[in-house]
Amino acid sequence: MQPDPAVVSRPRSKPDHPEDQLVVDAEALAQTDIPRSRDVRILYHGIHRFHFVLAEQALRTMVGDTNVMIGQLDRLLTVLSLPRVRLGILPATHQYRVPSNQFIMFDDRLVHVEAVTAELAVTQPREIDLYAKAFQGLAAEAVYGDTAGELIQQALRAFSSGNRRQGAADNPR
Repeated sequence: MQPDPAVVSRPRSKPDHPEDQLVVDAEALAQTDIPRSRDVRILYHGIHRFHFVLAEQALRTMVGDTNVMIGQLDRLLTVLSLPRVRLGILPATHQYRVPSNQFIMFDDRLVHVEAVTAELAVTQPREIDLYAKAFQGLAAEAVYGDTAGELIQQALRAFSSGNRRQGAADNPR
């Protein structure tokens, strides 16, 4: 499955949804500067747990300049080590099985879907079920832990060396 691989976007917090678990899909980490993002504090403090899945392409799509990308990739490595965060990366070579667009599952009552022309709040249980199944499919294709860290490191090395394409063929999956 290849979600929209354009960029890594920032997580959103919903103060009116204080559930114990938030589930977030593709590009749900910070496109903006993570330490300065008010919303990202929920990754470091509180009781929520997070599960993010990013397309490997999001690690390589230039947002800002090289220094911005190096900073963002470094922050992803930090997020990878957080105890309440599970970060998966969909390798560029994964099998396309689940059509998807960018969405964020807050719980079993709300899915936030981003489209080009609108943001949708999905609240119908049968539709939320479909997003949950899509997320499960994405999560099953993703790599985690040291393997995800190596994909982030490959992209970081590529930006640091000035060769953004370096390491693209060396996927660990």
